[in-house]
Amino acid sequence: MTSEAPNPDVVSTDARGGFGEWWKEPARSYATGSMGKAYHALTAAQTGVYHRLLHHAWGPGLIPNDAEELALRTRFGVVEIESALPVLVERGLLRASSDGTHLYSPLLESMMRENVATKERQAEYGRQGGNAKHANKKTSGGEAPRDIPF
Repeated sequence: MTSEAPNPDVVSTDARGGFGEWWKEPARSYATGSMGKAYHALTAAQTGVYHRLLHHAWGPGLIPNDAEELALRTRFGVVEIESALPVLVERGLLRASSDGTHLYSPLLESMMRENVATKERQAEYGRQGGNAKHANKKTSGGEAPRDIPF
């Protein structure tokens, strides 16, 4: 996948809207100061728009590149959205899709990939455990369970 286009395989299908709480990783980054200059140089309004967009994008992964629609979804004004979006894109906090109709967050995409990988790993471990348990029942020697006198 190129860095310009979001990966549709990362999109959440969870009915609750995602794979977990999107804010956990950024919260760790705030505490350690690792968000970088691009984030820390944002104004309060730009930071607010950025966080509302992250919140909106967690489930579907994509953010419509339409200021009026984003204003409705984020409860910011169109003017605030229109002034914040170019700054967020310029600083690399958001990126435009190849067709320009959507924006996406590299941070969220990375987190969603990690969550998908974790879920797949956990599912595989569960299958392996279930298969081993099932195999043990079949090869346990065929003993019938004993009645235990009370």
